[in-house]
Amino acid sequence: MQTVVFADFLLNYADPKFVAEVDLTKIQPAPTHYFGKDGDERIIDLIFQCPLKNGGGSLMAVIVFEHQSKNLKEIPQKLHKYISAVRLKYIA
Repeated sequence: MQTVVFADFLLNYADPKFVAEVDLTKIQPAPTHYFGKDGDERIIDLIFQCPLKNGGGSLMAVIVFEHQSKNLKEIPQKLHKYISAVRLKYIA
């Protein structure tokens, strides 16, 4: 069900040029748990593997739900940390 909702989200909100490159029928949820270099378990909210129509690989779409009630200045740093961790997990 998550995959259908995510594909629908892309169709309605993402750049049409991006959507045209992705095979929406083959989007799959990806693992959201991984272990960092320090051995601590990390969790990312939602990750979808989005295969390209041309067969040239996949894009990883990360959906991060962040709640910050106090210091909003920390949000960019937290998002950078999440994205860097995903990059290390799936690209490295």
